[in-house]
Amino acid sequence: MIKASKSGVLDFYHLDQEIARLEALLDDLHQLRRGRHPSAEELAAAPSIDQWSLTTRFVPCLVGLIQGHPSIPQLKLSVTSDLEVINTARGYARTRSRLYALGLRRGETAPEDVQ
Repeated sequence: MIKASKSGVLDFYHLDQEIARLEALLDDLHQLRRGRHPSAEELAAAPSIDQWSLTTRFVPCLVGLIQGHPSIPQLKLSVTSDLEVINTARGYARTRSRLYALGLRRGETAPEDVQ
């Protein structure tokens, strides 16, 4: 997850690393879609894992009342996909699947209208 500083500045070094990681994943997925699986040489060069099993783990995400989502009812308490970037100073978050405009943080109230 890439987290912006309080002033809204992104850490470009980590952002570039994440871009490279995701581009490599996307390339591998395209190769699999084309029917190309890892070769014996690629598997021999890859790290191996023994005594493995499937499990789940927690990843950063957001939870809140979502509006304007194509498949979630208005203001339904929901959990987003994996959080990739959050920039509270600029009012947005980018999850694995989409961009969100950040509204009020949990526990915050809207400032009173000044007349």
